[in-house]
Amino acid sequence: MRYIVGLAALGYLAANVWAYGQVGWSGFDVVMAQAWGKVMALDVALGAVCMSAVIFHHEDKRWVAALWSLFIFPFGHLVSASWLILRFRR
Repeated sequence: MRYIVGLAALGYLAANVWAYGQVGWSGFDVVMAQAWGKVMALDVALGAVCMSAVIFHHEDKRWVAALWSLFIFPFGHLVSASWLILRFRR
């Protein structure tokens, strides 16, 4: 399972690099100016909240869960994928 998550995370990272190469950060501004861009951002935030809840449920140490959760919000679900990959190794 961790290989599937790892491959998905690498694919996502590659898509980010490709998008940045195509339009730079200005493309993000264009997307966020649209209503669906705002909905997309809320969807990502909801996913971050849900993933944080999963992490808090499974981590024994609250401070570890808090650190993982804290980094999901600025760095997105690459952090979630990293947590899952490490968690699947246990």
